[in-house]
Amino acid sequence: MTNDDQIAEKARLLRNHGQTSRFHHIMIGYNYKMSDILAALGLAQLKRLKWVIQKKREAAQFYEKLLSSIEEIQTPQVMPSASHTYMFYTLKFNNAEIRDRVMQYLDQNGIYSCGRFAESDATDRST
Repeated sequence: MTNDDQIAEKARLLRNHGQTSRFHHIMIGYNYKMSDILAALGLAQLKRLKWVIQKKREAAQFYEKLLSSIEEIQTPQVMPSASHTYMFYTLKFNNAEIRDRVMQYLDQNGIYSCGRFAESDATDRST
């Protein structure tokens, strides 16, 4: 407990992974609230990890076939020496209006999407 608003805000950020909103981190934070039940569930899920990643890669290949020929969209690029787990399938749109229309269409059809990752958040590893 504190009567200092700045300290209180920093403590809130630290306990929530440094996030001000979902996927928007302004600092490194922590969250050590795992219970024994969650740990057991996590260990059980690890047994399925290779299968889950394979299914995500298959879905990514499907999306790549559908989307790679559309000039307004850039699909994820994987370096030959790397592999991708596809926790997210991130698209880069050359036009914000098209991006917004696609996101609206997805939302209307019950498919979650978000436009959270700004250009400045990306790291160009092609050089």
